[in-house]
Amino acid sequence: MITAENIFDDFKFTMSGLERGLQVIHITTPAAQLLSCQHDEDIATVLTRSDLKPFDQIPIIKQGTIIGLLKKRECPEEAKGVATDYMQPLGEKILVSADMPLLKFIQDDSLDRIVIGGTKIYGLVTRSDLRCHTEFCVTVNRRRARKPGLD
Repeated sequence: MITAENIFDDFKFTMSGLERGLQVIHITTPAAQLLSCQHDEDIATVLTRSDLKPFDQIPIIKQGTIIGLLKKRECPEEAKGVATDYMQPLGEKILVSADMPLLKFIQDDSLDRIVIGGTKIYGLVTRSDLRCHTEFCVTVNRRRARKPGLD
């Protein structure tokens, strides 16, 4: 049974994990698993591609390298041109260091970022990644509460 005390305990467990050093890299969707579009792909096609429909952020690729991020919610309905006309190029606004602590990251206004370490792109982190990780921590905590000695 879920009680206010259980929810608080779940929250404390999750926050203690964050404080112990969980970093952005721990919840990143790896670059190899990302669906993307080509830099010269027609924007109307990109916005209607069935494989990209579930995603709000789409990495843009040129010669096998991510060069920017397309945020679908920022594209006008009547968008015309190519994907690069609407992308945010790689830069401080959309990049985040792989070793940034999650607690610091979640305080940022823009939680949809490309994850880097030096010059290497590791992948993409989004609000969905953060939500899934939090749900995972809550599930593990509940299992531990039911089965003492799993520490």
